Amino acid sequence: MSDAAVAALRAHAAKRSASKKPRVRPFGTPPHPLFDLDVLPESAFLTSEEVAAVLRVSKTTPQSWRKIKDHPLQWEYVGGKPLCRVRCLRALIALGRADDG
Repeated sequence: MSDAAVAALRAHAAKRSASKKPRVRPFGTPPHPLFDLDVLPESAFLTSEEVAAVLRVSKTTPQSWRKIKDHPLQWEYVGGKPLCRVRCLRALIALGRADDG
C-alpha cells in the first residue's frame, strides 16, 4: 500500500470514531452524592444509584440486594420505580453491613 492510501484509511477511521456517541456505562461506582445524608429527613426516598453513591459501591450492588428478601435495605415501589428510605440506609450503615451482600 502506498503512503497516501494508508493516510486515507487512517483519516477515514479517525473520522468514523469521532462521530460515535460516547458509551453510557451503567456499571461502576457512581460519583460522590451531591447531598448530605445527615440533613435528609428519615422519610426521604433515594434511588438505587444514590444508595450506591452514599455507600461507595457499584451501581449494580443495590440492585442485587433488592433480590435478597431479608436484606436490611427495604425497597418501596413508587410509580413503578424502586426507592429506598433514608432510615433504611442509615440502619444498614449502623449495622456495618454496607459492604456485604
